Parts: sequence; C-alpha cells; structure tokens
Amino acid sequence: MASNPITKVTAEEYLALDRAAEFRSEFLDGEIIAMSGGSMRHSELGANLIGEVRAA
Repeated sequence: MASNPITKVTAEEYLALDRAAEFRSEFLDGEIIAMSGGSMRHSELGANLIGEVRAA
C-alpha cells in the first residue's frame, strides 16, 4: 500500500500560496485545508443567527 505523506508548510509559505489561490483555504498546524465556498443563503442564515443571539 502506498503512503501519502502530509507535507507541512510554514505560515509564510501558506500566505504566499493563499494570495495566488483561486479557492479559499485555511491553515492549521502546517496543513492547508480546503474550505467550501459560501452562498448568499449561508450568509443570510449566519446574520439571522447573530441577530437572534444578540437579541437574547
């Protein structure tokens, strides 16, 4: 069975890659993790939730 080693990157390397990237990602403990894209509906739900929490 072939192993797939995880290559760790530095914060500086991540920032350089992120600036040129087409898609969003996050950096966690040296690993680059792909993030899903947000939608207008997702933003609306988040804003409504924050409003409800603030009102409470």
